[in-house]
Amino acid sequence: MYANEQNVLRRREIVAITTLGAETLVPYAGILRRSKSVARRCFPESYDQEKRMNRFGRLFQLLMCSMALVLSAFLSGCGSAGNSESGLGSVVGRGNGETGTGSGAGSEAGSGSTSGPGSSADPLNSSGFYLSFPLPSCPPNILTNCSPYNAPITSVFDHHGGRYQADQQVWAYTGEVGDLRDDREAPGLGTGGVSLYSFQKVDGSAFLVNEANYIGTIGASTLNYDGHPGYDYNVPVGTAVHAAADGTVLHAGPDAADPGAGIYIRVQHDSAGYWTQYLHLSRVHPSVTQNPAVTRGQLIGYSGNTGATTGPHLHFEVKKNAQGVWTSVDPYGWTGSLPDPYVLANVSLW
Repeated sequence: MYANEQNVLRRREIVAITTLGAETLVPYAGILRRSKSVARRCFPESYDQEKRMNRFGRLFQLLMCSMALVLSAFLSGCGSAGNSESGLGSVVGRGNGETGTGSGAGSEAGSGSTSGPGSSADPLNSSGFYLSFPLPSCPPNILTNCSPYNAPITSVFDHHGGRYQADQQVWAYTGEVGDLRDDREAPGLGTGGVSLYSFQKVDGSAFLVNEANYIGTIGASTLNYDGHPGYDYNVPVGTAVHAAADGTVLHAGPDAADPGAGIYIRVQHDSAGYWTQYLHLSRVHPSVTQNPAVTRGQLIGYSGNTGATTGPHLHFEVKKNAQGVWTSVDPYGWTGSLPDPYVLANVSLW
């Protein structure tokens, strides 16, 4: 198509550089010389045509073509910069090995039921023991990729006070404090029949627990509830519940000594000195009664509304063997700016 393509290109570089007096075009000269395809798209097919063009229009065309070439080279380099990124790359999600599996333009999908320590591992957790989230899916709010940090929570672990004991305050793991009693929320019953209330902030603003996925039972501005030793996740009856770690089932079913728990499962994780408990289930999966040894992520039961509840949910609780005493602990650890008022071995287990 060109009789003397290299000479034509070289002449055009000189014209562009000397006319503009701009050294910024010099780096592009070699690039333009090497790219025949750009030459065919950006330059006239004869020198006579070029002479008939308005000089400033020609300079504008040269600038636009040069910018297009540099942008094209940049995007081409990004697209081929490593097979592990598959275009714009897979994304590592938060916590517990939650690695995004998608490829292409910014997929952030998690992998469902997750396991093992992730990017949010607590440096204070010297045991190396971590949990996977017991609810891989959270209908109807979240259909897939449910995690500890996007699951809808209705009641939190109270860091202020003892298990099912009233002290007129609720402290979440984020350091947020509810200390203004909200009488709209019916109280629960604690140790010795004492009423356990829910509390608001003084300014009435919403609690941002769980990255703003706290929903409460009457709204996010009321923190439930005084002395609560675990987490209540808002899921409908029949939601699949999975074991949070390898272990041995110590109890599966109702318990006459603790009717408020309804149908529940307790799993002991021997090597780490932890229990996990799953309360208010609708039923236990048959595999649990056939073999008490369970593995991380195994289906063990289904959420329900049994025992002392005000609506369907899963109560998930973690206990640690602290010098021979099984003590409730918060699997989210503590992220507040003030010292944790609950000093019984709180570290993040997600």
